[in-house]
Amino acid sequence: MEPLHSLLKRQLKKYRVDSESLLKNCRDFLGAVNQAYQQFDADRAMLERSLDLSSQELLQANSEMRTVFERLINSSVDGILAFDRGGCLTVWNPALERITGLKQTDVLGKHALDLFPGLKETREDRFIYEALLGKAGVVKDRMYHRMGEEPSFLEAHFGPILNEAGGIVGGFALVRDITEHKRSEARLQQAVNYDALTGLPNRTLFLDRLAQAIARTFWRKRLVAVLLLNLNRFKLINDTLGHNAGDQLLKAVSERFMTAVRDGDTVARLGGNEFAVILEDIAAGQDVLIINYPKDP
Repeated sequence: MEPLHSLLKRQLKKYRVDSESLLKNCRDFLGAVNQAYQQFDADRAMLERSLDLSSQELLQANSEMRTVFERLINSSVDGILAFDRGGCLTVWNPALERITGLKQTDVLGKHALDLFPGLKETREDRFIYEALLGKAGVVKDRMYHRMGEEPSFLEAHFGPILNEAGGIVGGFALVRDITEHKRSEARLQQAVNYDALTGLPNRTLFLDRLAQAIARTFWRKRLVAVLLLNLNRFKLINDTLGHNAGDQLLKAVSERFMTAVRDGDTVARLGGNEFAVILEDIAAGQDVLIINYPKDP
């Protein structure tokens, strides 16, 4: 309307000289006013069409973006959940159904801590509240038990959900099943530190435990004893009865050694028919004779 008002003011000022001039040029004046109105209507219609088109494009873009996000969430191999400011779950993707065994229809709208009360016992519920305060956090090696199945291990990354203005409207968590990773680590640890045949600590773990035992003697004011043992004529057994018989003998001897020491002691296989024993917390040299006595049943 402002351009029209300006035009009218200019026209009135132009034709205010005298009434004769105003009457003489009335037709021109009315024509100018009508032209201004027509231009205004054209501009307004074009603006309305532009706004309407922009709104439709925006709605379509938002719809397409929502569809993309839903596909990403539903196809993710990691669990994805979201909760509102009250802690009630609003998103629960298929990966979380597979990880936890809990269906989406059974969890949406429920408070996260009602579904996982164990988080309170371990004080891991703080990650939910911290996410609602804008802080990120990580829960590592969380053991999770499904009914009738072996326990699994989960890792969860928490964070806040922000709106366009930067305000916190909820929180989310990305949940990953790390059970197989933990098992691989355990297998690797077993292979690095333990003898494959007997299951006893190998030379690497033996040296590590010996160093720790020696370090503890300084503040315990006690002794550490180390015994080195090997099997006589072991090569003869391998040569005459075969390596399988030799392996069975090594296993049997390992079990006998384990029954002769205390729980805190270490029996290791250094290689071949060589074994070593670490006896900690020894008061005097004669206490080493404990190796001759089996543990109580």
